[in-house]
Amino acid sequence: MKTAAAEGWTVSEILQRQGAVDEQHKLSARELCLLLGVSNRKLGLLIEDERAAGMPICSTLRSGGGYYLPPRTPEGAEAVRECCEALRNRADRMRRTAESLSACAGMEVANL
Repeated sequence: MKTAAAEGWTVSEILQRQGAVDEQHKLSARELCLLLGVSNRKLGLLIEDERAAGMPICSTLRSGGGYYLPPRTPEGAEAVRECCEALRNRADRMRRTAESLSACAGMEVANL
């Protein structure tokens, strides 16, 4: 059986075809990985690429977490705003971690 990735489908196309068009019908990362035939890391990169190209793939940690396409409603717009805020917060945490790690660069490993 060919995977969706082998067929050339994108994450957003899979979400659409599977009916993941709101948070209640989200697909887990595991489900998407199986459908696409990719690793969790590759899935993250594919989603990152699609988001960078303007595709509003939302994610949530609620109820087990998952990915979905937001509906074109005020609720969908709010879901996109929440997802953007979560991504900004994650980026801020990663930036602070990188700064802390950089500060340790000159230290000997034994002193850490």
